[in-house]
Amino acid sequence: MAKVAQSSELKAAFEKHRGQTEEHVTRLEGVFEAIGKKPVGKTCAAIMGITEEGAEIMEEYNGSPSLDAGLLAAAQAVEHYEISRYGTLRTDAAVWQSRVPC
Repeated sequence: MAKVAQSSELKAAFEKHRGQTEEHVTRLEGVFEAIGKKPVGKTCAAIMGITEEGAEIMEEYNGSPSLDAGLLAAAQAVEHYEISRYGTLRTDAAVWQSRVPC
């Protein structure tokens, strides 16, 4: 999305978010390492659908003044999904931590 965004501010926001997401991945890898488990990726139909919608927006609004608004809407959908999943993992880890005797 950063590559096709027309606004330099939106490009920068996409690039910043990518860096933040990479930090989240690193943290999650650390959690798995701490508990002696191997993280396993799984294809998620929901995020694939959101990603496809983003691709459609890029194609449909290419060169249009509305492109950035469409990109922002697609990015918000991804972010909401990401927040939901990351928050669930965080809460689940806290529950497991409270069950482990120290």
